[in-house]
Amino acid sequence: MFLISKRIFLLAAVYGTFSQAWLLPNLPASASETGQSKDGRVALRGYDPVSYFTDRHPVKGLDSLRSTFDGTTYLFASVEHRDMFAADPEHYAPQYAGYCAGGIAAGSKIEGDPEAYLISNGRLFVFWSKDEIPVFQAKSAQVTSEADKRWQSMFGGR
Repeated sequence: MFLISKRIFLLAAVYGTFSQAWLLPNLPASASETGQSKDGRVALRGYDPVSYFTDRHPVKGLDSLRSTFDGTTYLFASVEHRDMFAADPEHYAPQYAGYCAGGIAAGSKIEGDPEAYLISNGRLFVFWSKDEIPVFQAKSAQVTSEADKRWQSMFGGR
């Protein structure tokens, strides 16, 4: 009972905090900012961003195969993937540096779950939960418009 009450309280607090909660209404109770240092953050929890496009699913990258783009470090499963990324990072890098698209739209950096993803219009989006994917699909234009604006104005990213 205590866990349910605590979760409801935290969810209510989050909903009250986000002015744009209608975009993705099921945001997590905690807006984690794990690993945000520009020199040490590894996006996608170490999954290879190129694998989403080539293998059609996330593949864990190797710590020895790294590349940095826009202040964020990415790991790769192969030298070939690292080279593909280096040749076109705008294409392969996840939107919002791998933070949850809905969280960014709501004004908060929430680490995305690398297994909760969608490629839409050639862009890789990650979400804090797989439950957010259908919500994003139903409101993708609204979410991406708001997230793009907030990412630029609040977080200074691409």
